[in-house]
Amino acid sequence: MRQGAFQILFVCTGNTCRSPMAQVLLEARLPEDLRDRVVVSSAGSFGMTGAPAAVHAVDVTAGAGIDLRSHEARRYAPEMAAEADLVLAMDEGNRDFVLGQSPDQSDRIFCLREAAATDAGDEISIRDPFGGDAEDYRRCFEEIEREIENLMPRLRQWLDGEPTN
Repeated sequence: MRQGAFQILFVCTGNTCRSPMAQVLLEARLPEDLRDRVVVSSAGSFGMTGAPAAVHAVDVTAGAGIDLRSHEARRYAPEMAAEADLVLAMDEGNRDFVLGQSPDQSDRIFCLREAAATDAGDEISIRDPFGGDAEDYRRCFEEIEREIENLMPRLRQWLDGEPTN
């Protein structure tokens, strides 16, 4: 880990639903003792900078008591991976995009499900709800929520400089 806070970057396609939901969810669920040690951000591999979060993403996070209304999308740039200690893509396509843009950072670029060490069989991607209905977004949010919960023990290991296997 570099000096200062441990930086986590979530990446999805447009930075309007999955990665912003993951960002605010992790920020909200970080235990008190980790809040000063972790900085969380998000970006999109093909997003339009400044775009708001998807309406259904705002609604589903609000239902969990988390405010996503002020989110503004950012487009991924290679320097983001260089600054991050951990890059968590929402799906294989976005992970591969980031790896292609930042191959020298490959030791810290994963799909969220890979980093969380979840046994999901062959499926490591979190399906994009973009264009779907409120129920699609709710299911996506719940999936991200489970993965973030699974990530917490490994996050503590990373913060403490322990091997995560």
